[in-house]
Amino acid sequence: MKIYKKLFEIQKNIGKLTKDADNPFFKSKYADINQLIELSNPLFHNQNLMVLQPIHGNTLLTQVIDVDTGEKIESSLELPQSQDPQKIGSAITYYRRYTLKALLNLQEEDDDANKAAGNTKEYKDDNKPWLSEKDFNSALARINKGEKDVITKANEHFKMKKAYRETLEAAEKNYKPTT
Repeated sequence: MKIYKKLFEIQKNIGKLTKDADNPFFKSKYADINQLIELSNPLFHNQNLMVLQPIHGNTLLTQVIDVDTGEKIESSLELPQSQDPQKIGSAITYYRRYTLKALLNLQEEDDDANKAAGNTKEYKDDNKPWLSEKDFNSALARINKGEKDVITKANEHFKMKKAYRETLEAAEKNYKPTT
C-alpha cells in the first residue's frame, strides 16, 4: 500500500483533537503534543508508518516514513534564531505539534477565529502594530531573565501572531530561576 493510502486510512480513523491543556494566562485551552502523539502513534504503527521529528541545522523536520517501502512525506519549519535554550525548546515543541497536525490535516476546535475576527478584547485594537521579530526576541529574553508581566505589557502595545504568543507563554510557563 502506498504511503498516501496509508495516511488516508489514518485520517479516516484519527478523529478530532480535544483542547485538553490549559493556558492560564489567556484562560484558554490547547491540544498538547503528548495528546497528539498518544492519539496518532497507534494509528501510524497499524499502518507500518513511523514519525520522526529531527532537527537539521536550524529547521525542525517532521517526517512520516513508510517502513515497508521507505517512502516519506515531510513538513518543516525554520526555528527562530536564539542562543537561549528555553526559547528554542518552546519553539521546537510548538513546531512539532503544528507540523504533525498539518501533515495529518487534523481537526481541532478553532477558538482563534473569533480572536482573529476581532470578537474579543485581545484583538480589538487594530491601531496597534504587529509585534516584530526583534520585539518578540526582546520579550522572550526578558521572560527568560525572570521579568514578570512581559506578555501583558506586549499585549498593551502590539497585536501578536499566534506562534509568538504561544512561544512566549511556554517560556513564561517553563521559566525556572537559576540559583
